Amino acid sequence: MQLNIHHETIYRYEQMQTYSIQLVRLFPASGPTQTVMDWTVSAPGIKSPSVDAYGNLVQQISLSGAHAHIRVIAHGRVQTLAANAPGVVLPNLSAADPWIFRQTTPLTEADTALSDFAARALPQGMRSRDDALQLAAAVCGHVSYLTGSTDVAFSAKEAFALGRGVCQDHAHIALALCRALGVPARYVSGYFHTDSEHHLATHAWVDVALPDATGQLFWWPLDVTHQCAQDERHVRLAVGRDYASASPIRGVRVGHGEEQMDAKVIVGSAAVRAAEQQ
Repeated sequence: MQLNIHHETIYRYEQMQTYSIQLVRLFPASGPTQTVMDWTVSAPGIKSPSVDAYGNLVQQISLSGAHAHIRVIAHGRVQTLAANAPGVVLPNLSAADPWIFRQTTPLTEADTALSDFAARALPQGMRSRDDALQLAAAVCGHVSYLTGSTDVAFSAKEAFALGRGVCQDHAHIALALCRALGVPARYVSGYFHTDSEHHLATHAWVDVALPDATGQLFWWPLDVTHQCAQDERHVRLAVGRDYASASPIRGVRVGHGEEQMDAKVIVGSAAVRAAEQQ
């Protein structure tokens, strides 16, 4: 499937700011399940590209001088394949990945409630794709999807106790459960296309480590919220141990007053054209 994507983020400040830095992970990379046909990210300021510890392309955008807002626009075309499509070879874990992605973080730490839930949901452990889908069903059965019920600072423990959340919370809870079971797992940020309506925000899912027929571990992408493998509706942006290390945009600023962040994401066959006509 060819997906056209338009993603616009605007930070508006109550007072003039003198300096700001944004870390932007809005660069999809070509890989087994996607081919980037063209992609552009535009923003004001000085841009310094780098590759982070997880292999993501990151651009640091520095803006000095008085400014009341920052606009970051990413758009382009990506050809996608389902992870289960014939001929798709999913990546194996590196030698360091099991150690890196078994480590917990403040956003993915499992308390007693989560550890007990993991043992009940997967008493057999996680050795197959069916086990991973069973985990996703258990998470969604306990934590219903409700837009606006949490924010980016919510941890897996907090969302699990609340019983409501969004895709980010489903991903964090799944990571906490996997790591409680000793299974390496990582956070994935990206986009999701649906035929019924525009998905007006970025999406989140997970990669879980599963053994192949030889026992070699490979990354299998699991959309916890939709209880399915990553398919042609998904576009990957970045991976990390949690949202904090894979978020599309994070920043700091020098100045006073409140800030407001507005984001618009359009994913579809006419997305770029429709967005540019507005």
